[in-house]
Amino acid sequence: MKIIKKMYDWVLHWAKTPYAVPALFLLSFAESSFFPVPPDVLLIALAISIPKKAFKYATICMVGSVLGGVLGYGIGLYGYEMVGKPIVEFYHGQEIMDMIKLQYDQHGFLGILIAAITPPSRTRSSRSLPASLSSTSGRSLLRLSLVGAPAFLLLPDLSGSLGLPYVTS
Repeated sequence: MKIIKKMYDWVLHWAKTPYAVPALFLLSFAESSFFPVPPDVLLIALAISIPKKAFKYATICMVGSVLGGVLGYGIGLYGYEMVGKPIVEFYHGQEIMDMIKLQYDQHGFLGILIAAITPPSRTRSSRSLPASLSSTSGRSLLRLSLVGAPAFLLLPDLSGSLGLPYVTS
């Protein structure tokens, strides 16, 4: 747990630097492929500090996330044994990988869509890598990521305007 706290603090420190926006993109990209700390803390810090740029920051985060997801899918599809498996073993994530792969195989389109629009209870990297090992096509993952990422950003607003509670846990 200590290492996660250190990584969290490290991510948050970028908000105080002139490199915050490039860091947001790179963190989003890395988190969608292999890094277990979501960039959301940096996104929130930036959006709160300059609210007029919040959607710009969210877009940068989304683009990085989708492109990183493509890399994560590629790692699983073309280099799982050499690259993907060591990443999964490093984070002790085989059980989670197996569970997500099973969900993708059982629910296909719907499983990926739900994973794309729900809050990051697990990192996005835990979605793209197992998708490549399941029967999920790369095109489906990309399409649903492009739909799901903006939906995730708008979900709190949509649920609030409909009078629905937005539950994150």
